[in-house]
Amino acid sequence: MQIDLKVKESKEDKKIGLFSPFSAINKKNQVGTKGLYSQNDLLKLKEQISDLKNLNESIAKQLEDLEYQAQMIQLSTKTTFFFFVKAHNFLRTKSKIYYKWHLKQNASTVHLVVLVIFAILSTIGAYIKLVNWPK
Repeated sequence: MQIDLKVKESKEDKKIGLFSPFSAINKKNQVGTKGLYSQNDLLKLKEQISDLKNLNESIAKQLEDLEYQAQMIQLSTKTTFFFFVKAHNFLRTKSKIYYKWHLKQNASTVHLVVLVIFAILSTIGAYIKLVNWPK
């Protein structure tokens, strides 16, 4: 976005007074009395500055979102057990569903809960089978 700093010298615009910070600036950015900025020019400059601030805020928000996504991608490459690394990386590259599931923040927690439930049910099943209970 380019800021237009052209100086208007129309008689209908009210010129800035003697003690304004812009009163000593002319077209060549030198001290002088010609080429004062009008009220309309200053309002346009203020609008452009506020637009630039809003743009800066939106870019900062986009940057935060990208940093969060990069962090989630980095976390999705890790495995709890080192012997699953090859299979995990293979499945991440071949399956879109697998890849997106592991981008979720709670995927590891869900895996751990399922593992614990499986271990408990397997232990109960083995106990029932070994003891022949119920008869």
